[in-house]
Amino acid sequence: MNKQYQLRYFSHETFLKHTQKITSSNYTLIRDDRTDGISGIAIAIKNNLQFNTTPFPYLNLPERLQMVAIRIKHIFFYNLYIPPDIRLTNEILNEIPPHLLEPMPKIPYGALR
Repeated sequence: MNKQYQLRYFSHETFLKHTQKITSSNYTLIRDDRTDGISGIAIAIKNNLQFNTTPFPYLNLPERLQMVAIRIKHIFFYNLYIPPDIRLTNEILNEIPPHLLEPMPKIPYGALR
């Protein structure tokens, strides 16, 4: 029997603050909110899907650059938002965790302006 798993959506501009709670009986929401409630990103994952989150508290990235990532089996999915006024430089790229750059399947989603 073939099970169907779903990543429901990747979202930018969620406009949620850390204090705002969102719940769903069918989905788990992995998100990165800004303290001012501007922008924000999220990934919604169907509850029957086994996944691991990848935290990034140690990164030295520009304050408004946002990134969330999950791993499903051997595939990384990540959502990256780089505001239009932040230039993507080699210094920023060097901060991206090495496991996201290893030769394995990855599905990026992001708004690069």
